[in-house]
Amino acid sequence: RIHPSTHRSVHLHIINAKQSKQAKEVMLKSTLEESQFNDAPFQTSVNTADPFQPQQANGGAAAPGGFTQDFGQGNNTTQPQFSGAMDGQQMQMQQPQQQQPSGPFAFCGKCMQAFSMDTYRAYFDIDADDIANRMKSALVDFYKPEYFRNEVVGVQRTESLKGPDLYGPFWITMTLIFFVAATSNMHAYLHRSDVEEFEYDINHLLHASSTLCFVAFAIPTLLWFTTQCLGLNSLQLVEMVCIYGYSLLPFIPAVFLCIIPFGLVSWIALLAATAMSAGLIVRNIVPAMMASDVTNSKAPALSLAVLVCHGIFFLVMKFRFYHYKAKK
Repeated sequence: RIHPSTHRSVHLHIINAKQSKQAKEVMLKSTLEESQFNDAPFQTSVNTADPFQPQQANGGAAAPGGFTQDFGQGNNTTQPQFSGAMDGQQMQMQQPQQQQPSGPFAFCGKCMQAFSMDTYRAYFDIDADDIANRMKSALVDFYKPEYFRNEVVGVQRTESLKGPDLYGPFWITMTLIFFVAATSNMHAYLHRSDVEEFEYDINHLLHASSTLCFVAFAIPTLLWFTTQCLGLNSLQLVEMVCIYGYSLLPFIPAVFLCIIPFGLVSWIALLAATAMSAGLIVRNIVPAMMASDVTNSKAPALSLAVLVCHGIFFLVMKFRFYHYKAKK
C-alpha cells in the first residue's frame, strides 16, 4: 500500500505540472498575439515571399506560404515567419534606383561606344544588291532633291530600305585610293618624254589615303559636329558619312579618264565628277539643314562651306595627282 502522504504529494505534483503547462500555453498565445499586432504593417508582404523556397526556423519544417510548422513537444501551432518579408522590404528600400548618367559622363559613354565593334555591326549588314542599287542611284539620281536619302537609302531601317550603311562608303573610298595612286603614276608616265628615267612614286598612295579619308570621313564628321553646336539637328552622323562616301563614286571613272595624255580631258573629267559629287551632297544634306534652321541664317553658310570644300577637293585632285609640268 501507498502511504496517504505519498499519494497526496504525487497528486499535488501532477496538479502543479498541469498548471505550469497551462501557464506556458497562455504565455505562448499572448506572445503570438503581440507579435502579430506588432508586425501588422508587414502582413501584405508575407504573401510576396517565394512559396517554393520558404525559410526554416530552428527545430521546424518548412511549410508553404512562408510559414513554419513547429513539431515541438506537444505544440502543433503554426508560427508565421515575417523575417523574410521584412528583409526583402528593407532590401528594396535600401537598394538605390539606377539612374542614367548625365552631363560629361553621358558624353564620355557615347564616345566610348565609338570603339566598340557592336556599334558598327548593323551598318555593315547589307546585301550586294542594295550596294549596287545605291551606287547606281549615286550616278544617275544625284540631282534629285532628297531622293537618294529618302527613297534609296532610307532614314531608318525598314522592310524595303536598309537605312544608312558604312560598307559602301568604306570600300568606295579604299578602292578610289588605290585607283588614284595607280592612275596618277600612269598619268605621269604617259606625259614624260624620258620614260627611261621614270620611277613609280609611292607617295601618291600616301597622299591619296590622307586626302580621300579626310573627305569621306573627317569632313562629314566636322559638318555634323558643327550642326550639333548650332542646334541644327537635321541628319545623323552615319547619314552624312554614307552620303559623302557614295558621293566619291563618280571619281572612279574620272581618274581613269585622266590617264589620257591630254590636259583638257583631265580637267573635264574631274570637273564633271566634282559636280556630280557636290550635287549628291547638296541635294540630300542641305534641304534637311534648311528645314531645321528656323532663322535661315545658319544653314546657308554651311551649304556654302560644303561647296567650298568640294571646290578645294577638286583643285587638290587636279594639281596634286594629275598635273604634270614638263621640265625645261
